[in-house]
Amino acid sequence: MRQQHWDAAFTEYVIAKGPWLRKVAFLLCQDWHRADDLVQNGIIKLYVQRPQASTRRARGLAHLSGAPDRCARPRAASRHASA
Repeated sequence: MRQQHWDAAFTEYVIAKGPWLRKVAFLLCQDWHRADDLVQNGIIKLYVQRPQASTRRARGLAHLSGAPDRCARPRAASRHASA
């Protein structure tokens, strides 16, 4: 996936899912500030790693549609559990 397309698609994803991710993070840690940190860290890691994953799995993932959700959920839960 080209970088500009990835940036635009990822920004759209974060705008659409950000509030939901924040609420889920709050349910995990019961603290809004910590929830914001969890979401921010998860978004950063997802942004950095996703282009690498796209090149490895380019066969079935021509666009984002739902793929970040599958990555973000386990990351948020595992980050909270290890904190």
